[in-house]
Amino acid sequence: MKKARNGFTKTLPYLCLAGVIALGLMTIVGTGGGGGGSGDGGGTSNSTPVTCVSNLLDTGQINCYNNSEEITWPLSGEAFYGQDAQYSTNPMIFSDSGTTVTENVIGLTWQKEDDGIQYNWYEASGTYDATYNPGSTDVCGSLNLDGYSDWRLPTAKELMSIVNYGAGGPAIDITYFPNTSSDHYWSSTPSVVIFDYAWSVYFASGWLFSDPFSDGACVRCVRGSSWGGNDFVDNGDGTVTDNITGLIWQQADDGVARRWEDALSYCENLTLAGSSDWRLPDIKELESIVDYTTQSPAIDTTYLPTTQSLDYWSSTTRVGSFDYAWSVNFAYGWTGYQGDKAGTFLHVRCVR
Repeated sequence: MKKARNGFTKTLPYLCLAGVIALGLMTIVGTGGGGGGSGDGGGTSNSTPVTCVSNLLDTGQINCYNNSEEITWPLSGEAFYGQDAQYSTNPMIFSDSGTTVTENVIGLTWQKEDDGIQYNWYEASGTYDATYNPGSTDVCGSLNLDGYSDWRLPTAKELMSIVNYGAGGPAIDITYFPNTSSDHYWSSTPSVVIFDYAWSVYFASGWLFSDPFSDGACVRCVRGSSWGGNDFVDNGDGTVTDNITGLIWQQADDGVARRWEDALSYCENLTLAGSSDWRLPDIKELESIVDYTTQSPAIDTTYLPTTQSLDYWSSTTRVGSFDYAWSVNFAYGWTGYQGDKAGTFLHVRCVR
């Protein structure tokens, strides 16, 4: 088997079971999208999701949708079955110290409330620039909070991990992250597509895009071991395992662009490597395989060689605009949402 390492964190086993999974003495029951802004974050699901254990946080989406509106949860075999809310991973639950919050899956500790000031990327990352940061301002590097001084600017994948896609305006759990701006927040990850650009997350919705270093954006600092690489293993059966997340991926997509409903059905009905429990990935799962150090495609082509430099569907609907679903553009790595689920054709890579 081929193996390459690009990143570092613990690995958890991946499995999906109906209802509840007990892992040691810990029991995980579904997921909640509560605490966010407007959207389905405060809603009540009308069915029990399949619970999947991986090293990723859940998206927070708990309701189901067709191409235009919220619907009763579809059953297996029905149209629109297999979307985000029907599979849950680790709930976005944090330990709150009063000034910081810690989640226990990835293990990062976050600044609970940012200072509300916008900085350019040089200031946010502590990078000297004669024009934009002549005084070598380092927003996170100079932070002392809860007795710790090892704060840093989060990577793009770390920042994406706390987005609540069941909420909007802001797309985050405001119980743990009060006064979060519905604006851009800087990541430490520079773009390889455009010189002097870096990735930022737009917390009005959860959009990940790149902005000029000179632009102003908010800053939320983090501490803990850097997270978000990949550790792929070629299983030799048409599948690839990422030991960082524990997810198993369809190695070669079939090259067919599909509507969102058909993408859900394709993965639900896929049999590959002796397994039939494939599904369309949610937006955090799909974003987890982006490689921000390369482009066209922005992925490790040693292990996922047929990836198109095009948009791929996720199973996550855009809350507030139900005719949109989230997708990842694998030409450059940005995360956005496509309109007209019924008429837009995107590519598909399944996961289990």
